[in-house]
Amino acid sequence: MDDLRQTGEIVRRVGLDFPVLYSSGDPTAPLAYSGLMDSGTHPFPGTYVIGTDGEIHYEFVGRNYIERAPTEDVMGVLRDLAG
Repeated sequence: MDDLRQTGEIVRRVGLDFPVLYSSGDPTAPLAYSGLMDSGTHPFPGTYVIGTDGEIHYEFVGRNYIERAPTEDVMGVLRDLAG
């Protein structure tokens, strides 16, 4: 539930050319995507690594708003993809 301006800046800086789901604190959007929130107050954190082949090479969805993808796991996948 980031600030929309920050989200827009990240999208522009990284050069994303696909739609980015944004919610301004209203749980309607996350709840519409199969319960990506706990009791409706906190989003579940998710981390995905998508290769240039368009395939998902790593996926992590936390069980609560505190649990995050281990950095060493994500970096390992990125290193593997980089060759």
